[in-house]
Amino acid sequence: MYRRFLLLISLLALLLLAGCRSSQPQTASFADAIAGIPGVRLGLDADCPDDFRPGGVGDVYRAHWDGSDIWLCASEETLRASDSGEDLTPWMQSAQALHFHVAGRDIWFVPAQANDRRIDSLDENKRIVTTVAPGVDLLGFVLEHHLQPWLDARQLAELWKKQGDKQRSERHFRDAIESYEQAVSLNPEFADAYIGLGAAQLGLGDAEAALDSLWRAATLAPDNYWAQRLLGNAYLNLRRYKLAVAPLTRAYTLNPDEPQVLIGVALALGRSGQPDRALRVLDAAAQRIDDPKLLGDIQALREEFSRRGD
Repeated sequence: MYRRFLLLISLLALLLLAGCRSSQPQTASFADAIAGIPGVRLGLDADCPDDFRPGGVGDVYRAHWDGSDIWLCASEETLRASDSGEDLTPWMQSAQALHFHVAGRDIWFVPAQANDRRIDSLDENKRIVTTVAPGVDLLGFVLEHHLQPWLDARQLAELWKKQGDKQRSERHFRDAIESYEQAVSLNPEFADAYIGLGAAQLGLGDAEAALDSLWRAATLAPDNYWAQRLLGNAYLNLRRYKLAVAPLTRAYTLNPDEPQVLIGVALALGRSGQPDRALRVLDAAAQRIDDPKLLGDIQALREEFSRRGD
């Protein structure tokens, strides 16, 4: 009886382990992952996979002109010094080629059309009709085909950042935050992604979270106008006026063509106990601003800080 009980327990354990193994997703090889994806396969290097046809730079350009997606096997050194003596790197960047690292090789995907293209044509009444041919969604392409493990991490971070920018422009702040967080997890030194993350958090009204993101951005990129300006705005939202003075002043120094920043500087100065300095900054702002609403804001702050100085 006891042996039968042990045998039953062992069988249950084996079944459980088998179930666990079968439920775990199997990571395909890169070759398997791209096997069903159309595109001309060309190899500029000598040790490319068998399904990459040996070719030269002219073959790459011809395939692109023919409107084909291209899978290209070529090291970065090969791109910089191709067989025609031409550096392909700038062209690959303009074509928004994706860079994959596969078992010591560099494999690139060059989309036939990365960006939306406007096409003008004439209808039967000779009127111009504009249509838009959509470009490929590069992040969607990578995710759909599960190519993330091989894509260059910094490039994948850039794709997530662009996704976040789009979502933020559409005021989908929560989705944007998730995209920016993906970007900074892949590239912790990505200042622009931290700026976007902070801007989305401010859009949700979460100035405390934005402060952490924007402080990180300003630390990584102290000469970035938006990092400094948004950091100052986060301090203002939290009523930490004294701390807002430095980043807002720095933002104006970096971009004096944005005089409205001076209003924030004055607000921070006046409400941190420096009304005289605030009034001087407001005078400087009024000389450079002609927007009636902003001039109204300046006048309201003048009245507030004039009373404080009495």
